[in-house]
Amino acid sequence: MCGRFAFYSPAEAVLEYFADEGLHIHGDLEVPPSYNVAPSQQITAIADFPEPRFTSFKWGLVPKWAKDPDIGNRMINARAETLREKPSFKAPLKYGRCVIPVDGYYEWQKTDDGKQPYFIATRTREPMLLAGLYDTWRKGDEPLRSATIITTAASDQVSAIHHRMPVTLDPLSARLWLDSRTAEDTVDRLLGTPCDVISWPVSKRVNSPANNDEQLLEAE
Repeated sequence: MCGRFAFYSPAEAVLEYFADEGLHIHGDLEVPPSYNVAPSQQITAIADFPEPRFTSFKWGLVPKWAKDPDIGNRMINARAETLREKPSFKAPLKYGRCVIPVDGYYEWQKTDDGKQPYFIATRTREPMLLAGLYDTWRKGDEPLRSATIITTAASDQVSAIHHRMPVTLDPLSARLWLDSRTAEDTVDRLLGTPCDVISWPVSKRVNSPANNDEQLLEAE
């Protein structure tokens, strides 16, 4: 799964990452650096192709048909293997695909001394682009836009820490993912896009969302 991440890169770094593929991102990315983003918080994602823009979503997808928005607390992740089978994800998979830029994410490894957190990032330390889905719930006083992060079976680099990992895209794959016209077989291929990552153990301070500082990234 993916239950915490860090996002501290400036907007320029994200825009530059997409520039080589000719994809211009609209809107402002004015969010303070966060080293411990947790479920139910607001996250920034790229959505609304063919004019993709930075958009704020609540982390934890609330389907448009849901009676209670609290269902989002159980939908911070969506399994890639069953997206077309789940009512919550079938429609967003067609019309609500998004990309969530992060600098890395946390995962916990079970050990004899309890769960040890690790930080996982790209080997180049460029932004990591996570495949996501979003929906808009309109039964409250204001529309609620929310999103989930798609996960898949862990790669060899991650499997020793956890058996699941987020689906990570390169800029060209992200462009195809955002485009609702992309063929289903291509979408399925994108959900298996590999990513070269590195990881290191970090402080258990990350266990509390109240802790949010750069020291969380330091190797233990």
